[in-house]
Amino acid sequence: MARKDELASRLGSGSQPRRRPSWQDTISGPAAPPDADVSSEEPAETPKPRKPRKAKAKKAAMVRKTYILTPDLVNRVAKTAGRERVKINDLVRFLLISSLDMLDSGELELPTKPAMREINFEEF
Repeated sequence: MARKDELASRLGSGSQPRRRPSWQDTISGPAAPPDADVSSEEPAETPKPRKPRKAKAKKAAMVRKTYILTPDLVNRVAKTAGRERVKINDLVRFLLISSLDMLDSGELELPTKPAMREINFEEF
């Protein structure tokens, strides 16, 4: 069985085996020839430290939630957002905030059944 260095010398053009490219070669360019003096190379420029980014003023962190809705309600919200020329998420957020504020102030009352505490949608 042939040894690795014998195979490498047969495949390579010189007497020394060719060095396989590594992942560093893809970043920094082609590798130096095997007989080159690597220690004489000048060190690469060190990158300047980045300045910390200024934090943008956020109103509140957004959280993605999923709620089960009927197709009719989804279509109604989409049509209303289109008619009012606003984003659907903004419309839903506005309507939820408005409804919850009205519920908290007593302007709006949930039509619930006393025993089961379910919302009665037939009353709308």
